[in-house]
Amino acid sequence: MPTDTLSFTNVEDVPDSTESVDAINSSIFYDAEDSMIFDAINNRVLLYGGAIVKFETLTLTADYVEYDFTNNEACASGVPDSTGVLMGKPVLDDAGQSFTQEYMCYNFRTKQGYSKIAVTQEGDAVFHTNISKRHENEWIHVKGGKFTTCDAENPHYHFHLSKAILIPDEKVVSGPLYMKVRKVPLPLALPFAWFPTKNESSHGVILPGYGNANNLGYFLKDGGYYLPLGRNLDTRLLGDIYSRGSWSIKNLTNYRKRYKYTGSFNISRTVVKQSIPELSDFSKSTEFFVRWQHNQDPKARPNSRFTANINFGTTNNFRNNLNSSQTDYLSNTFSSSIQWNKSFPGKPYSLAVNARHSQNSQTGNVQLTLPGITFNRNRTNLPISKWLGSKVSSNKWYDQIGVTYSANFENFISESQSLFRWDETAQLSRQAQNGIRQTASVSTQARLGFVTFTPSFNYNEYWTFKYLDLVEQNSGDLAADTLNGFRSARDWRVSGSLNTRFYGIKNFRKFKNLKAIRHVVTPQAGLSYVPAVNRNLFYYNTAGDLNSYTTFDAARFRPGSTSEQFNVNFSLANNLEVKVRDKKGKRGATKKQKIIDNYIISGSYNMMADSLNLSNISMRGFTTLWNNISLSANSSHSAYDRDSTGREINTYLSQSQGRLLRLESLTGSVNMNLRSKQRTGTRNTENATEEELEVIERNPGAFVDFNVPWSLNLSYTLNLRRNWNTETQADEDVIAQTVLFRGDFSLFEKWKIGFDSGYDFTEGEFTPTTLNLYWDLHCWELTFNWIPFGVRQSFSIQLNVKSSLLQDLKLQARGGPNGLLF
Repeated sequence: MPTDTLSFTNVEDVPDSTESVDAINSSIFYDAEDSMIFDAINNRVLLYGGAIVKFETLTLTADYVEYDFTNNEACASGVPDSTGVLMGKPVLDDAGQSFTQEYMCYNFRTKQGYSKIAVTQEGDAVFHTNISKRHENEWIHVKGGKFTTCDAENPHYHFHLSKAILIPDEKVVSGPLYMKVRKVPLPLALPFAWFPTKNESSHGVILPGYGNANNLGYFLKDGGYYLPLGRNLDTRLLGDIYSRGSWSIKNLTNYRKRYKYTGSFNISRTVVKQSIPELSDFSKSTEFFVRWQHNQDPKARPNSRFTANINFGTTNNFRNNLNSSQTDYLSNTFSSSIQWNKSFPGKPYSLAVNARHSQNSQTGNVQLTLPGITFNRNRTNLPISKWLGSKVSSNKWYDQIGVTYSANFENFISESQSLFRWDETAQLSRQAQNGIRQTASVSTQARLGFVTFTPSFNYNEYWTFKYLDLVEQNSGDLAADTLNGFRSARDWRVSGSLNTRFYGIKNFRKFKNLKAIRHVVTPQAGLSYVPAVNRNLFYYNTAGDLNSYTTFDAARFRPGSTSEQFNVNFSLANNLEVKVRDKKGKRGATKKQKIIDNYIISGSYNMMADSLNLSNISMRGFTTLWNNISLSANSSHSAYDRDSTGREINTYLSQSQGRLLRLESLTGSVNMNLRSKQRTGTRNTENATEEELEVIERNPGAFVDFNVPWSLNLSYTLNLRRNWNTETQADEDVIAQTVLFRGDFSLFEKWKIGFDSGYDFTEGEFTPTTLNLYWDLHCWELTFNWIPFGVRQSFSIQLNVKSSLLQDLKLQARGGPNGLLF
């Protein structure tokens, strides 16, 4: 390496220190932080310390650069420090593509280069080369090196290459290669290989996992083909096959258009064969399931929004499918919705069109709403002052009278899953129930001193295009039958309430930590009136049996029959807070802590009823302690005594037993969310791309955050119901108690263990339990999932490369308690 003792003989012959042009069409910029020495005799410049050379899209940096003006060639190397460690290694950047090496030369005229011990990164791919030559077409020929996706200086694994050609932003073609983990060679070798390095996705084969499904036999699962369909769409065709004849095929499609929408569409078909055809216990079932999720970006159309969430298929799809998640397996109901909302800027109304579906996997019943249309007019204050002739709007109480209106149309079908076939479309159409419900309300609010008065009037109108009426059958008997035609009905109610607040504060001067207690009481009392409406119709059939029906029994919206009600409604809400010394704050600082967020006692008294005028008394409350413990309780109490059969009689308990209330039911829960302090540093999402952040947001459970050493969620639920026992003439308590717990903890620095389980004290057994392990191996990852007991008792294990470039480089196995296969 030349030293800094060289000098030049003629300053005027020295090239400009910023630009030089010699047999090339573009200028070359060069500079150095430490020093520059110009050798006029040999027509070269020597750059020391933080040297930089720029040419077109190329940027070369190093601690030492020697540039030859005659040949337009730059040679660069690092400089050893006092310990012999090479510092400031040459880095060549070409339009974002980076090359790091120990020594290199590059000719700016021929655009050819030579380097030793170079490290090049192409997307996720990292290449360590012993000797490499760069050609004018930017192809790089490599002799001896490593190919890996591990960005560590000493890769944890790599493919040892004898020779290869690197075509930037396209591919790498290699001669013979074999795999090494650190320095240990593995019996995984190929005579040649081809690796894509394009930034966009590439199509290719997806290798399956394998295992043993016990009664279904050995299997290969989730094998198939991946096909990108442009920048915004990709699809995967996957399949499973089992040694005893079962199989499954599915298609998973994802699409995304930036600032427009994102979504996914999945469809699957599964054939499950239990046992073998020659045996009596043989069974075969065919299942299918469709899922579609679509979300519109709010920026796409601010005044309208379209969303879809479809979950539809056969009821036993997830019961007979090894690929189903624990959540899907335990779900009894699947629901779907497609909705379009439209708002009108500057207008007080909006429109919504939707379709909904609900399916119970236990009963096989399917409910379908197609379509549903809702028109809403937001609350609008009536201009009564202007109607009275005032030119200026006033703030009088009658100017606060507001009107709301909504109209809802629905076409509704509720039938067994077996009837939802194309050949049953006409029958389903005849069974459909439809109608329109219109709702209007008028309300206001007025201050009467320290009391707030809130009157309101509600009106409902029901329209139906199918109704029930008596029809004479062929046998001469009368029966209620569905007829086409228009019918209408209506009901209304009027109400008014008074409410206020009382504050009670007690200060404490003798206590060191407790400073004050504040109690807020919010009483409310009101009246409501509902007129009597009887829509029941009666008839006798030829057998003399009395039957009843209403005209609206075939309608989607059915007005009820009610007796006249004049209710006195009452409630009492409580809030309790304390002010305590803030030990972490400045001297004399205080903070508020909630003891009871809200505790409400409510009920009503019907003055028009001939007996049992007082409703059940409801008590409900909730609070939060230390920001991570929430408690809630809800109970129902009766004020009446009962006879020997357990039926309530019109006698107050205070008269017969000397007590006010009798507990009928109670529900309580305690939820605790415990979480360790976050370690110093940022979350693992610091360097995540926008697409990766979207995936994490949609699937937060799949994101492993090692900055939180442990977390634990506990949930305890108690349900108590009292049933009357006629033999003992006393109440029997029926109690159900469950505790659920979910959490994770870091066993070692990169080990995260998660669990999800619970215990049912009534049944005396654990709820469905899953355990999982995630081990971050830098460029590898290991996942282990285990269901230790129950009907889904099984395990799965997978070791794979993190990078999507080599996502098929994995070891995977699944199995059950009677069949373990690795």
